[in-house]
Amino acid sequence: PAPRDRGRFSDAPLPSLPGVEETDVSDKPTFIRELPPLSDRKRAIIERRYRCRLESLGAADRGVKQLVRALRQTGELSETVIVFTSDNGNFHGEHRLPGSKGLPYAEASRLPLVMRVPAAFRGDASLSREIDAPVANIDVVPTIVEWAGTETCPEAGDCRVMDGRSLLPLLEGRATAWPADRPIATEFDIGKDEIKPGRGTACEYRGVHQGRWTYVRHTSVPDLATGVCAATDQVELYDAATDPYQLENLAGEAADVERRLAALTDELADCAGIEGRDPEPASGRYCR
Repeated sequence: PAPRDRGRFSDAPLPSLPGVEETDVSDKPTFIRELPPLSDRKRAIIERRYRCRLESLGAADRGVKQLVRALRQTGELSETVIVFTSDNGNFHGEHRLPGSKGLPYAEASRLPLVMRVPAAFRGDASLSREIDAPVANIDVVPTIVEWAGTETCPEAGDCRVMDGRSLLPLLEGRATAWPADRPIATEFDIGKDEIKPGRGTACEYRGVHQGRWTYVRHTSVPDLATGVCAATDQVELYDAATDPYQLENLAGEAADVERRLAALTDELADCAGIEGRDPEPASGRYCR
């Protein structure tokens, strides 16, 4: 918490954290299923950390209020876009993970994206309170570039190929201009051969989120005792429609879906740019 709030913790019970109660992790990758169950002491630490993070939001709210007040006083509020997002989420005991990030589970990979967009920046279209289209953090910068009235790859000058799309079609109410079944690639590489043992951290994986499905192929995982990364071939597949907390790995049980998403993962691995906006990539595959 902020200094002025230190020690002022509410005693009200916290909402339960889905997935924190001890569940079967025998279908998870080896570096997850070999983790010990969370002890009562560890659960208490997790709850206190979670409570601290909730309490600290009061300071964040005050900061936002000050920003908006300053913009209003200078007459710039109607000419300023405000964007809130994050680079990752954190685990609070889900999947036996007492903390950390960098894994493809929803708690760490599904992020908030909130925008305050004045009418001038959305083509005077009516305000959309909520948009459920598949978007990702790679879409934020192309959006800002278009708001700035420039291009990522101008006819003259340097070309900066970006894999994301501008969100303006969605903000202007043109949902049909957005690919409804757009896949979102996910990948991770720790960038070293050894990590701290017992952390529940991945070494290297690649996968894709599309619609209700999340597919992940681990190609390197750490030894829980030594932390040394070793080559492997372990797959995770989750159906958000029936298992929103990703507790049941369906790899090997939904063969057609698994094959399709595996091929899609390979396709997106070396995609670059957006067709019609960027030059053709060396791989011949545009991002979607």
